[in-house]
Amino acid sequence: MKGVITSVIVLIVSVIFYFVYVKNNVSLFQKFSTTTNDAFEEINKLSLPAANTIMEHSIAFRKVANMIQRSPAFELHGCQISIELRKIENTITIAGNSFIEFYSEGSKIYETLDEEIGNILNRVDSKILIYLQNENNSKYFDERLNIMIKKIKEFKKLVDNGRNSIFDIVDNINNNESNFEDGIKGAEEFIKNGECDSKYLVDIIKAKRELEIVNHILNHFNNTNGNLDKMSQILNSYQGDLLNVSDEIKNVSKFEVTREDLKHLRLALDILKESHYKFIRKSLNCTL
Repeated sequence: MKGVITSVIVLIVSVIFYFVYVKNNVSLFQKFSTTTNDAFEEINKLSLPAANTIMEHSIAFRKVANMIQRSPAFELHGCQISIELRKIENTITIAGNSFIEFYSEGSKIYETLDEEIGNILNRVDSKILIYLQNENNSKYFDERLNIMIKKIKEFKKLVDNGRNSIFDIVDNINNNESNFEDGIKGAEEFIKNGECDSKYLVDIIKAKRELEIVNHILNHFNNTNGNLDKMSQILNSYQGDLLNVSDEIKNVSKFEVTREDLKHLRLALDILKESHYKFIRKSLNCTL
């Protein structure tokens, strides 16, 4: 009977230990790895244009601006339309340059994150399964996290700069949509009233077709703007998670480094490398 009672007590203690200690005391390294994996797996899902793709969109605006400016059908209305189209072309060029910086500097940030996670992995990989905390090691891990937090802030700033430049394009197109429609109607009336040879009606047809392409481009920029907003939110959340881990590091009595921790850290490093690879391919306009 005593043996049964002892067994029951051991079982109860084991269950309590699991739920109170094990389940509620997830390793800091696993927390760090999980939040890193989640953030960059979500970033991988986002569709973003290459800088040269954005630059190419400016050609459509320049093309229709030139055609409208030269056509007699748009003698009364073409000047203002072409001016606005060239303004939009300029904002697209600015956005393209913003994305050049986004991909160039963003890739360097990926390299730094890769290096710091590698440093953490190398530090714990050489240790025994129970790794007692000391001031030097706590400081070392915190320094790695602080570098990563700083780089995530820089990355978010690049994303926000890109998003602002895309928003300027969308805003300019939306603000001029009615002007473009009025210009087309004005040109049609100009020909209808006999003030311009009807042979230039073909220019109006071409202008309509080109402005339809502009609407397609607008949809593309709207999608890009939405994905950049999501990326900014992901990075902001990731930064908060890293700050939480950094705070916890300062308060733990010891680091428990297990094989499971190493497994999670290696996975985090692999996912980050994959995300960097996809980021580079996006910058080159490659199909993922």
